[in-house]
Amino acid sequence: MTSAPSSPKPIPLGLAWAFIVSVFGFLCGYGGTFWQAADPGGVAPLTGIFITGPLGAVVGFLYGVFCGVRSFNPKLMLIGGVVLTLGVALLGLFLTAPEYLPQAKIIEASVTACTPVTSVLSARTEYWRSEAQRVTREHIVDVPADWERDIPLMIQRRPGAVVTMDVRKTSWIEQRRWASGRVDTRLNQENYPPDTERMFIDNLACGAPLPKSRQWCVCPARSKLYPPSELPEYLDVWVAYPVPENLTGASLFAWARRKCPD
Repeated sequence: MTSAPSSPKPIPLGLAWAFIVSVFGFLCGYGGTFWQAADPGGVAPLTGIFITGPLGAVVGFLYGVFCGVRSFNPKLMLIGGVVLTLGVALLGLFLTAPEYLPQAKIIEASVTACTPVTSVLSARTEYWRSEAQRVTREHIVDVPADWERDIPLMIQRRPGAVVTMDVRKTSWIEQRRWASGRVDTRLNQENYPPDTERMFIDNLACGAPLPKSRQWCVCPARSKLYPPSELPEYLDVWVAYPVPENLTGASLFAWARRKCPD
């Protein structure tokens, strides 16, 4: 009479499943961001190294030991192991999906005061003069020796004024960019407390009637020079664009993307 085949021992079975599940967890956690996100970033592999890889090893080992102790049917054990492995792998992909990042701010606000650029220019020039000396002294960035000569041209290139706004409601247009080229956009309407902020409005002259728009799209004007070559960035304020009436949903997102490009 032949004896029934012996069941696998719990510890070796646990080590085998720990290896299998941890490999898939590591691969999906390590490479998930590279496969999914348009801009993976420098910390992309850490999910696989510190989270899904070790997690796969622990749950795989416990599963293998449990199956060995209970002497599970090999087919059922294989099905359960596949489900467990897929679960850890999907967790790795979920954790490494691209994040929503802010693109523009939508505010409900009223303009209460207007300040000419010339009134704040000297203080900002003094600030940038000090910063230029510091970064040059510390060898952080190369600063053009004649950068101050470009200030009048910077003002001429972008006429406008600095305004004070009473902000009643704030929302953020956020985007999530996938490696495939797909872009998801949403409006994050978290509750932000009312505030008073300073903004820059193009082609506004103080003394003229203040803008009456209720809704504004706000974003920074970025330049790649140091000190900045964009007047709003130089003045340390964001640019406010009046939102056309009845603009919502996808139309609002498309309009804001034109006003506030990446």
